Amino acid sequence: MGPLIWAGTVPASLGRNHQADRVRKQGFGNQFLAYVWAVGIRGINEIDTKGVLTPVLNDEYSDVVFAVYALKARQLPLRLLTREAEVLRQDLLHVAGVKKVNILGERPERIFVEFSYDRIATLGVKAQDIFEALLKQNVVTPAGSIDTKNQQVYIRLDGALDTVDKIRNTPIVEGGRTMKLSDIADVRRGYEDPAAFLVHHNGEPALMLDVVMQDQFNGLDLGKALEAQQSKLQKALPVGFTFEKVIDQADVIRNAVDEFQIKFFVALLVVMVVSLLSLGWRVGIVVAAAVPLTLSAHARCDAVRRHQS
Repeated sequence: MGPLIWAGTVPASLGRNHQADRVRKQGFGNQFLAYVWAVGIRGINEIDTKGVLTPVLNDEYSDVVFAVYALKARQLPLRLLTREAEVLRQDLLHVAGVKKVNILGERPERIFVEFSYDRIATLGVKAQDIFEALLKQNVVTPAGSIDTKNQQVYIRLDGALDTVDKIRNTPIVEGGRTMKLSDIADVRRGYEDPAAFLVHHNGEPALMLDVVMQDQFNGLDLGKALEAQQSKLQKALPVGFTFEKVIDQADVIRNAVDEFQIKFFVALLVVMVVSLLSLGWRVGIVVAAAVPLTLSAHARCDAVRRHQS
């Protein structure tokens, strides 16, 4: 049994350092490797990362992005586009040969509380008072518990800030006066600004859906299944949405196979012609016929062997 080797690399991507710990095995089974990987992740998570970015662990190096689709919707809110992308993702996951589907280009939603320091100063309110009021209102603490035979069930009150209206109605107490947050600040819903990651397709904002193929699956069969599914999904989309194919590895595979077949048959034809011209008619026919017959027998044996396995 060979040694277990841990290899660490630090590639730079988009201005951020990603710590990618990769494990190479020599003589170990996949189950043992998965166990070692889980132990390693737990150990890394327990490391004090104060002052540095959280380590990014990636164990998806073997994933093959087989197809990429662009979902676009002109003059529609991004949240509706994201919601439709989630629906398409679930539909694509039902296609045979699809391992998973990743959505790229999502912008996390945020709730912004904007106020003017001059305005709150005239009202005698400090910015720290607003922060503390929001924190106190959003704290979820146990209001009691129920002891059962096997476990203790905690009771919590519903007071968390889960809507924009609740944030607007947050009470601010200052100098014996109580006012709403909306009286001194503008509360609105928006998206992460500035955006950390944006996707455009043909100059238009879009979301990308990356389809990852299962291991040992036929790429040509997956390409046909995805093409049929895309046509079906396109017809079922709401008005204003478009679902376009950007990248399809099935086309690359098909072109490579066609090119190989053309070159192979041209080479075979050249060998047969040269054999006929150089060895004579009788001997040339025997040699020329031996090449395709040998290849056919070899292909037949491989097919039988795969079928038996």
